[in-house]
Amino acid sequence: MNSKNDFPQIFPLQDYQRKLRKKKMSGVFLVLVILVMCVISSIFPESYWGWINLFLVLLLVMDFILIYVDLNRYKIATLWDDFEYKKLVKQPFNFKAKDGMKQFAYIYIPESINLENTSKKLPAVIGLHGWGSHHREMDRYCLPIVQKNQCIYYTYDSVGQGLTPGDKSDFRQINDCQDFIDTIAALPYIDRKKIVVVGMSLGAMKAAVVAYPHPDVRGIIMMSGAYDLVYTKNRMSKLEYLLFKWNGFKFPNDEKELKKYSAVNYFRAEGICLRDDVEPTPNSARVFIMANKNDPVVRYENTLKAIQSLNLPPENYSIFEKGGHCFEGNEYWVANEINTFIKAILENELKKY
Repeated sequence: MNSKNDFPQIFPLQDYQRKLRKKKMSGVFLVLVILVMCVISSIFPESYWGWINLFLVLLLVMDFILIYVDLNRYKIATLWDDFEYKKLVKQPFNFKAKDGMKQFAYIYIPESINLENTSKKLPAVIGLHGWGSHHREMDRYCLPIVQKNQCIYYTYDSVGQGLTPGDKSDFRQINDCQDFIDTIAALPYIDRKKIVVVGMSLGAMKAAVVAYPHPDVRGIIMMSGAYDLVYTKNRMSKLEYLLFKWNGFKFPNDEKELKKYSAVNYFRAEGICLRDDVEPTPNSARVFIMANKNDPVVRYENTLKAIQSLNLPPENYSIFEKGGHCFEGNEYWVANEINTFIKAILENELKKY
């Protein structure tokens, strides 16, 4: 792993930490005020002062809840909507699925590259966001490597998310992802032997089901993915299932459909043959996985199953003790791992056989 000083500062860490400290101090102060007012209410339970205090306590509790929610929003989003990246040009990318449905896609190009005049074959990084998010979710992890390695970054808003209309629970997203990767691999200026896909959550599931068996994808990085949907659904409590459903995520009822979209059924311990190869590329030269043990959305046992199915050595995965679903507090090191792995693939440092 690179040292902290070797890695580009892609996060406004000091500003981020300052805002977190401010929110935490506000929460601590409110807790103290609530305790004092509860004591006053207990001393004067039948007076108007007691009722006023009780009302104020309820207001403060609501304020505390809002602060807690806001604090977690800061942690989860990590302010990635506010990031600015220099020396990169962002443009719309014309992408239509095979059924003709237009989806909002984007391309990030280093300023020094002119795609219309380039004669070079360029590497490509493809970012797949998680369920309920949008295309910018993976910017914080993928764009630094684009800046430093003269490659192109592609991403898009999946169905029902971001600007793309539709039902965000529609599993047509899997086919759309296949079409997106095929579209990019067919571009005349893209080096088919240097395509890397990075997926988060549902994006990791897409990467596993679509990118892993794809002969043109040289590297796959998967984060917090549900790689076994049968296991995931069966291990859910009724409350978890209702919360998923309430938020608009619908699991297929047919177990055959669940297996169809379960990545463990696509993984091969020996690896797969890439285009023009006669021997399979081992997973250790192609796959990197990350998860958090305390993930409340997707149990990290999914990742353990994937590691076992892929027969990955320890250097090909990172499991954090804490970090929730979105690697809260671990973003810096996650970005470091991703960039190190992608750089190794682009520079052919990973042993292929």
